[in-house]
Amino acid sequence: MLLLFHFIVDFQLYIHWIHRVVLVIILLMSVVVTIGLDILWSDGWRLMHISLMVNCLVLLLSTVSDRAFPVATELFRSPLLASGMVCLILSLPHLP
Repeated sequence: MLLLFHFIVDFQLYIHWIHRVVLVIILLMSVVVTIGLDILWSDGWRLMHISLMVNCLVLLLSTVSDRAFPVATELFRSPLLASGMVCLILSLPHLP
């Protein structure tokens, strides 16, 4: 990742040739494993897509509730209701 950032900003990165070989080997192994898993799980990807479609609502509601509880806790713990309302209004843009 660091190599990509250096390449983007046009900064010369000096890497020993052994490290370059190791990086190329790791990259090739990652590609081979990804292709192998895609072939092995070819039927499973369709099932995963259907499973995500079914469970999407549950995932969305759990995410919203996980973000809503800290806001509600701050609102009810506030000594003044006005400051609690300010906290609620300020946190509304961060909710999904």
